[in-house]
Amino acid sequence: MKVLIFSMALIGASFGTVKLALPPLCYTQWFDRDNPSGGDYETRALLTMQYPGKICPKPKTIQAATLTGVPAESIGQVFSSYDVSTGFICLNPQPNGECCLDYKVRFGCPCPWPVIIKPNVSLAEIAEDAAINRTIISQTETPADN
Repeated sequence: MKVLIFSMALIGASFGTVKLALPPLCYTQWFDRDNPSGGDYETRALLTMQYPGKICPKPKTIQAATLTGVPAESIGQVFSSYDVSTGFICLNPQPNGECCLDYKVRFGCPCPWPVIIKPNVSLAEIAEDAAINRTIISQTETPADN
């Protein structure tokens, strides 16, 4: 029976009849720890040391942008690293001889992030709130149709 259900899900997905809700992400604040004189190093290790407890242990995604808010991927610069494991690194000089712009980064973490513990609230109530939030988000946010 498991094989039949799995096959039906694959068939349904290929014809667009099954929509999968992605787990919600909560983003950290934006971080900008240095200026790009020798390159811009917004690495997860350095940010975690400089901002303890502000980045979840296992981020799901990373976003980088210039300090004015332009997404890094639309700038045209070459990045040495741009992933959740290492973080973001732009090295000087760029292949065109220019220097890196000044970037900021933020990480997408499983919700809720940061975890907020209210005084005098039981763990059962916290788990119940999280389950309700996941249900509401999964019912209201679905991936865009292809």
